[in-house]
This record gives sequence, structure tokens and C-alpha cells, in this order.
Amino acid sequence: MGIDQISNCLVSRALSDQAKWKPTVAIRSSDPTGLDQVAAYETEPIRESLQDQFETSGAVVTNEPTKADYILYLNTPKRDPNQFDAFVRELSASITAGKRIAIADTNLGWSGTADPELFDALTATRQGPQLVSYAGWNTAGNTMGTTIPAANAYLIALQTSVPGLRRETAARKFVLHRLVTDYFYNRYVRPEAYRMIERMQDGNREEISAEANVEIVESYVKKDMTERLNKTFLDQMVANPFRVQEKTYNVVALRNIVVELPWPRAYEVHIDFDLDVREISN
Repeated sequence: MGIDQISNCLVSRALSDQAKWKPTVAIRSSDPTGLDQVAAYETEPIRESLQDQFETSGAVVTNEPTKADYILYLNTPKRDPNQFDAFVRELSASITAGKRIAIADTNLGWSGTADPELFDALTATRQGPQLVSYAGWNTAGNTMGTTIPAANAYLIALQTSVPGLRRETAARKFVLHRLVTDYFYNRYVRPEAYRMIERMQDGNREEISAEANVEIVESYVKKDMTERLNKTFLDQMVANPFRVQEKTYNVVALRNIVVELPWPRAYEVHIDFDLDVREISN
């Protein structure tokens, strides 16, 4: 678990302590044997890392899904295809049934990119915006340390005075951000940015040395990621209404889009935006 993920978990725990309430979570895995695997770049089995994440973030695990505040669907490395198909069907049915669902995709391999079959299944049904959180990037620890604190924060917001529309809009922004960044940037845009840098620097892609080259790579990243963000927004969120306190809303527009390289390298990208939400007249 990286520094940012430890920070996420500690913030989640602080919110839980402040609210004097701990979210309860049930776990569903795409392949139970995968919980005992040591994922790429990790030093302990996923099962142990997962327990550390829950303890650090202030969540409590239950073996009874009907008593859980949310269910974490964990996609494990090298999952069995048949079990994965059943996992995806159950995941979709749980979302349709209105259960609060978080997804941690740890089937990342050495490339650190999200599982395309899980991503395609989720986006084909347009169910992503109904999740309380999602992540699938870099390492299993980073993924779990992103998904779990975000889901905890959502559930804590339900227990406190956070306005419902603010809570639901923030959750949708978080999931859209992760779908675009975790999947599209890591799988498509970053590899192409690396190829550009390697051509500029005789194979060295770790850091861009010339300011002019930074501008070239950043221009490519900004154009491509802005297009992918807009397309994912239109495909997944537009005309996909949600309800808050007996009122129905639609996300209708993206505003204030920012796409940039936070450092002179292509390893990560900074993306920010606002969502415009409008009440649907009955």
C-alpha cells in the first residue's frame, strides 16, 4: 500500500471516528483461491492486504451480505473464467437490485492495468454510475486502498448531514474519474505516451528532459484523455438518472475539464472536472 493509499485509509478512519459509526462490508471475490495469491509488486497475499485495508480504514467485515452496508466485489488475479462469469452476473444483479456496491479490480498483472473483461461488462450495462466506488490501477494494494476508503466515505456521508445530492454527485464524479483514468489512461494513453518519449530520448522513458518535449507529450495526453472522458461521460452518464430523496436527477454536462501531467513524465495523469446535475421535472 502506497503513501497515498495509507492516507486515504487514515482519512476514512478519521471520518468514521468523527461520525462514531463504522461501515460494515461483505466481500465477494471472482475466484476465492485468488485471495491467497501474492499479486504483482506485492509482498503478501491479497487476503492479508485486504484485511489491513479494512482495519486501517475503519471498516468492519461481515460474512452476512444482507447485514452489510456495502458489498466489495473483488476481482482477483488469474481468476477462473467460469467463476468470473458467475461473478459478473451476480455483480450486475446486485447493482440492479439497488445494493450498494464497490469494485476493486486486482487482476492487474505486471502492466498494472484494469481487467478489460470486467470493464467491458460494467460499461456495457451502464451500471458504473450506480457504484459507490471503483478502482483498478497499478497494484492490488493501490486499488484496494482507493476503493475501500471511497466506499467508506460514501456510507459515512449517508449517516451524517452531508446533502444527498452532493453525496451522489461526488460518487458519480469519483467513479467516472476512475473509469477513465484507471482503464483508458493506463491501458492506451500512457503506453503511447511512453513510446513518444522513447523516440525522443533514445529509449529513456522515465523522465522527460526537455521542456519542449513535455509540451508535446502533454498536448497528446490532454487531447486523447479529454476525448475519452467526454465519450465515457456520454456513454455512461447522460440519460442515466438517479434518485435522491424522492427527486430524480440527470447528469447533463461536464465543466471545467483539466487534463495535465503533474510531473515531467507519463507515469500518471492529473484529471479534474465538474458535473452539472439537473432535476428532472415530474
